[in-house]
Amino acid sequence: MSWGAPVATAPGAVIALHGREQTPAFIRSVCNRIGLAGLAWLAPAAAEKSWYPRAFTAPLADNEPGLTHSLERIESLVRELLAAGHERQHIALLGFSQGACMVAEYALRHPHRFGALVILTGSSIGPAGTTWPLAGDLAGTPVLVSGSTRDAWVPLARMRQTAVLLKDRGARVREYYYSGDEHIVNEDEIGMARQMLAALQDRRSPREAVA
Repeated sequence: MSWGAPVATAPGAVIALHGREQTPAFIRSVCNRIGLAGLAWLAPAAAEKSWYPRAFTAPLADNEPGLTHSLERIESLVRELLAAGHERQHIALLGFSQGACMVAEYALRHPHRFGALVILTGSSIGPAGTTWPLAGDLAGTPVLVSGSTRDAWVPLARMRQTAVLLKDRGARVREYYYSGDEHIVNEDEIGMARQMLAALQDRRSPREAVA
């Protein structure tokens, strides 16, 4: 699913990832609350509504081959945007719940300077003690990590750990955690995501920049 400005002329693009048992229509509803119709929005569908089969804390092997296939799907979309004339710093990734876990995991495995990473109730993937190669650099990528303090699906400790991992790779991370146990995207998070992504919409399109 895609909407907003055409990829070829948009000043920036957002890859938006839905959660488990959700569809692209759900994450589009979240993105519509953000607004910014001047960006190109792309929302792929996970196979059988799941980016990987088990819990994000399961051994990595237990989530294969689904996890690898899903990471390859994100990388394919990024490469399509690069081929269309965008630079990675004009590409953002946004996800909720399982989709947010995919955003965090993709960034750790493919560290570059992206336009933004919006991680709404998500964490890196793998059991406690999982490590990632230190090669690459997020080089100041702005990141939002947010969620509820008592979320039933993503523990607060894992969200905080993910923020540290991203900081260690050079990201500029903002963390916001809300009291309660609601597994939702609240209006405060929408506002912060809008502020972060607006920087992509405010720049000229790739074609205008070289005219």
